[in-house]
Amino acid sequence: MGMEIGIAGMVGVGVVFFAFLVWMVSSFYQKCGPNQAMIISGMFSGEEDRKFKIVVGGGTTVFPVIQQRSFLSLEVMTIEIKSTAPIITKNGVPVFVEGVAQVKV
Repeated sequence: MGMEIGIAGMVGVGVVFFAFLVWMVSSFYQKCGPNQAMIISGMFSGEEDRKFKIVVGGGTTVFPVIQQRSFLSLEVMTIEIKSTAPIITKNGVPVFVEGVAQVKV
């Protein structure tokens, strides 16, 4: 009876350890949406000539202590442009300029 409890205890500890290990590895996996870029920097991030890695619309493993991640939106951004002072044209005519620019990374 004592031996069976010892084996059952070891199996239980093994199952708990395995579940903890699976949880830990899955928490390191980070995902980003299709309209985002994830930039990973820090140790072991990219190739030898770069110290960062860029993932677009996917996922990768990020180690929390030695790496950091940030997100960059890839959606269209609208920028309104309005001059506060007159701009002198080539012909010497002062004009005020207003415009809208749409930028996508």
